[in-house]
Amino acid sequence: MWLRIMFILLLAHCLSALPAPEFDDQNSKTWSAEEACSEVTITTLMENQADPTCRTYVYCYVVNGSVYSLIRSCKSNQYFDHNLKMCRSEVPAECSAEAPTN
Repeated sequence: MWLRIMFILLLAHCLSALPAPEFDDQNSKTWSAEEACSEVTITTLMENQADPTCRTYVYCYVVNGSVYSLIRSCKSNQYFDHNLKMCRSEVPAECSAEAPTN
């Protein structure tokens, strides 16, 4: 029993000595379809956060326990609605109908 208490105290001491984690700014990370799909357990569709026009979406699918991702395009004049998880002719409010100019 004393050994267990000593171990817990030592572990608590080591953990408290670690530096505080840096603030993880979600906007500073580069978004990737692979990372977005890595948390799914079933085949699903999700928004392509790298596409402000919503003309493409991410198709996440699971095969033998492995998750894969594909970026697919909606048909001409259609936009991906992430709430409905489908392409529609209406442009979702959070999307721009035109591709950004660089």
